[in-house]
Amino acid sequence: MRRKKLETLYFLHRDYMFTEAFDVLRDHSLAEDAVNEAFVHIIPHINKIEEDGSFYTRNFLCVVCRNAAIDIYRRQKREDVAVIKAAHSQFPDETPEDILITRESLQEILDIINDMNPKYRDVILMNKIYNIRQREIASMLHISEDAVKKRLQRARAEIKAQLQRRGK
Repeated sequence: MRRKKLETLYFLHRDYMFTEAFDVLRDHSLAEDAVNEAFVHIIPHINKIEEDGSFYTRNFLCVVCRNAAIDIYRRQKREDVAVIKAAHSQFPDETPEDILITRESLQEILDIINDMNPKYRDVILMNKIYNIRQREIASMLHISEDAVKKRLQRARAEIKAQLQRRGK
């Protein structure tokens, strides 16, 4: 009964809630996280919601979702400050602006990697992000070590070309 009611609320109001969260966060995946967090907060109070499709129910859910989005925004902000402080302690000569530019550049490279052909993306992520050796990658993907090297080379070339197209 509770699960059915939760599903009904989700399907009726998720779009409104997503819009509320997106207005705060300006990021699709974070807005989806906010909707999910809102429903986690709602579960203990599900029996208090009487009319699934009412205007008041929608407003209540949107308020809970907006608060969840604000919480996520605050956590993101704290993480950004922590990253800047940590980077500044490692590189005391760099200004916070330099660190932010470096972080934005890293995010741009990750965006390029995410848009890559999966066979190149997987290899570069395994090698550069997860620090898996080429031999191990070859074993995991059931390809030769030379194929891994070639895919890494092509992935790097694609990153470089994309950055040049974007003027970086």
